Amino acid sequence: MSRYRVEVVKDADGSVVWDQTNAEFAATAAERAANAASRLFTGSLAANTAYRWRAQVADDLGLWSEWTAARTFALTDIGSVDVSGGSPSGKLWLNGALTGAVVGAVGGPNPQHFTGNWSHPSGKTLVAARVYVYAAAAPTAPIRNGKEVAISPAVASGGIVQVPGTAAGVMTAGTTGGNLGPLPSGSYLYGIAGKDSSGNW
Repeated sequence: MSRYRVEVVKDADGSVVWDQTNAEFAATAAERAANAASRLFTGSLAANTAYRWRAQVADDLGLWSEWTAARTFALTDIGSVDVSGGSPSGKLWLNGALTGAVVGAVGGPNPQHFTGNWSHPSGKTLVAARVYVYAAAAPTAPIRNGKEVAISPAVASGGIVQVPGTAAGVMTAGTTGGNLGPLPSGSYLYGIAGKDSSGNW
């Protein structure tokens, strides 16, 4: 396998969402060794809409295979929390306290709220939330997984969700939420997962 293509279309009308124009890739060394590939789609897909996808590969001579049989999938009707305009921001977590402005650094001690904007394609409310903390230098996987926090009253789509720092379970010592100890001094990023009124995260 030297290259591969992915095609995604809407199941209802066959309209193209992703095709070889922007979804043809050179196989990495790891993909060549495994003779398998995985690719993240960074575009936008609609909730409760069925899609079909298929793939095609080229050998080392550049000859393309037939397309695979198409597989169908659909997205769950889920909401999201946008923290880009939330708080805390521009702060530094230092020796258990939130200190002055530090551009690009985020953190949040008790009793600081973690905030974000909730949106849901079907207008469902947010009833619970969970905070995740990431290392600012490598925000690929959370280093702190907060506990589930019930939010009352529920937050309507378009509203602001606030998770109290005292309840989030990400800044202090202990095993709550899978944490192994106090958060060291430094700058961090955070995210919030929301749970809608149907129980979907």
